[in-house]
Amino acid sequence: GRQEGRQEGRQQGLQESVVRILSHRFRPLPQDLQEKIVSLTDIQKLRNLLDASVEVKSLEELRMNGFFDE
Repeated sequence: GRQEGRQEGRQQGLQESVVRILSHRFRPLPQDLQEKIVSLTDIQKLRNLLDASVEVKSLEELRMNGFFDE
């Protein structure tokens, strides 16, 4: 119940932060990449992606870092 709600809130907040940062840095953010970000559910992976989103030089570099590998 409550724990799951908190987890979902953290997850959604991280997803929104990553999308916002990448949208600001690399406009426009491709729809497929945005969909991949919001489909991520692993909190640690999302935190790592957030860190990477402020450091990468290109979206291609982000894709090559393995964040979206199944």
